[in-house]
Order: sequence, then structure tokens, then C-alpha cells
Amino acid sequence: MWAIACVCITTGLLVLGSMVTSFRVGMSDPIWPTEPWYLFFIRWSEPDAGFLIEHIHRLAGFTVGGVVSILAIGLWWTEKRKAAKWIGLVALVVLLGEFGRFHGLMMKQVHEPKVTWPMIPLISMGVSLAVVVLIAITGNLLRLLGVLALVGVMIQGLLGGLRVRLNELFGTDLAMVHGIFAQVVFALLVTIAVLTARRKVGEEVLNESRLRFWTLMLVGSAFIQLVWGAMVRHHGTSVMQRLHFMTAFVVFGFALWTVREAMNSRSWPRWSFTCKLLMGFLAFQILLGVEAWMGKFYGTLTPELDMVTKGKALTRSLHVLFGTGVLAISTVLAVLVRRSPLAEDILSDEEVDSMRGEFIVAESVGGRT
Repeated sequence: MWAIACVCITTGLLVLGSMVTSFRVGMSDPIWPTEPWYLFFIRWSEPDAGFLIEHIHRLAGFTVGGVVSILAIGLWWTEKRKAAKWIGLVALVVLLGEFGRFHGLMMKQVHEPKVTWPMIPLISMGVSLAVVVLIAITGNLLRLLGVLALVGVMIQGLLGGLRVRLNELFGTDLAMVHGIFAQVVFALLVTIAVLTARRKVGEEVLNESRLRFWTLMLVGSAFIQLVWGAMVRHHGTSVMQRLHFMTAFVVFGFALWTVREAMNSRSWPRWSFTCKLLMGFLAFQILLGVEAWMGKFYGTLTPELDMVTKGKALTRSLHVLFGTGVLAISTVLAVLVRRSPLAEDILSDEEVDSMRGEFIVAESVGGRT
């Protein structure tokens, strides 16, 4: 349930992030870093709407960092190897503590023209991350994904801050990378939510090699499509427009073929809802894409000079969110077709031992009779 909560809260962060780009308010406040409670100590009569959107976006980022930290620690708490469990937990706490110290040292330089990177916290973070990753590799993939999600959120926050701090040097390029990387982190959190969901007992495990291939192609093309879309939003060159437009046909083709393969599978009931949800999101995504395209490029003014109305911003933001949803659902489908629904993977050790004991007793009684 906590993994699902992380996905929901991160969805809210993505909504705010898309609004920041749609309304072009990413530089409403050129100061970074700021405290999580910054908005609670300002005069609300002074800031404009863009300033509030940007800082609510930052506050949501802190919130996502907190809930994903709890998720990563919770996953490690279930580690059965005691030594690995406590070493991993200590490494995670050190990682979080050093990241907080890094943020504090950066805040002391908030008004400095040149940033001096605090190397000691960065080195400590690297060592603690290496320790927890090495332990996770020898144990459970899910715990490794939890660590990667936590690190991804940290990197995402740093990219957002550098987008503000280094705007004069890089312009909107870092903002574009910040937006693209958000899709990766979100897909990773969705994967964790799927893998932590309870599986059904007794389902047949089938070899779906062809379906696995097509889901992989679908995820890859959906991600590339989002990359082109981010470039269109921030630069809008003719090359990127064409690539974004043409890749949409590729994604739709892979989606249709994936659903076709799924429908021909004996395991269709296992992922029928996911496939229907995917096609529904794609249908809305196409409609929103047409409206966003017409609003951005069909007019007498260039996209840079065109006034962004609330309607245009809403359409573009929804287009981004549905695109993220297509990537997330594609990732879910790719995980589902690779997932083995075995009873021992979903039951606790006590439940498995109890089932084995009942089987042995029943077998012995049956043998005597």
C-alpha cells in the first residue's frame, strides 16, 4: 500500500512539474536551495501565481523524497538476513543523513555567485550507496529497486535545483533533462508498486517470450516518445517536431501488437485490464496531442511569443501526464508478463510451512488408510 501511495503522491508532483513548464514559471524564483517550509514564512500577498506554483512544486518534491525514503527503509526492513538487514539500514540512514547535510551546506552558499561542491558529503553518500547496492545485488531485486528509486528522487531534486542555479549557463536544457528523468523515476516507482502487490495462487506460469519482446519494445518507444516531447516543449525545433510526431505512430503500432499478442495468450485474464487501460490512455493521449499541437504551432506567432492561456497550459499538462501514464502502464504490463505467480513468492514463511505440514499430515493419513 505504501508503494501505491508513493506513486499517487509522485503523480501530484508530476502535475505540478508539468504546470511549471506549461506556464513557463520555472525561473519565478532564481534562488536555490530553499527550505521545505519556505512558503509558510512569506507574505502571500506579494508572490504571483507562478512563484506559488514553483514553490509548491518544490514542496511536493520534498514530500516525495520523504515518502520514498520510508519506502526504501521499509523494503530493507523485510530483509531476512540479519547482518545484511542492519548493514543496509545503517547505510541507508547514512545516505539520507549525508544528503541532508549536503543540502544544508548548499543553502549556506545560496547567495554566492559560484558554488563550491561539498565533497565530504558526496563521498560519504557514494560509499554508503555502494554498500547498500552490493548487499541488494546479492539478495532481493525489490530492495535494489527501492534504493535506486530513492537515489533517483535525490538526483531528480538536484537536477531541479541546478536547473534554477545554472539557468544562465544552460538555459532550459537542464529543465528538459529534469523533466525526462522524472519519467524514469515514476516508472521505477510504478514497477515497485506492481512487484509489491499480492499475487494470485495457482495461476499457470507460461512462456510468453514473444509478448515479453513486444512489451520491451513498447516501453522503449514510449520513453523515446517522451524524450522527443520534452524537447518539443522546451525547444520546438522542426526536427524534434517531426520525430515526436512520427514516433507517436511507432508507439501506437507497438501497443496494438502487444495487445494482440496478449489477447492470443492463455493468460489474457491476468493482464486484460492493463491492456484496456493502456489503449484508453493512448486514445486520450492522441486527442490531447492534437489539441496541444494546434495550440502551440498553429498560429501567426512563434511558440516563444505566443501567450500561454490557461486552456493551452491545461491541455499541454494533460498531454504530458497521459504520456507519463502510457509509459507507466507499459512498464506495468512488461513487469506482469515477466512475473511468475508462484505461491511461495506471495505467502509468508509461516504460511508456507503450515501448508507443507498440512500436506505431510494428509499424505501420511492417506497412506495409512
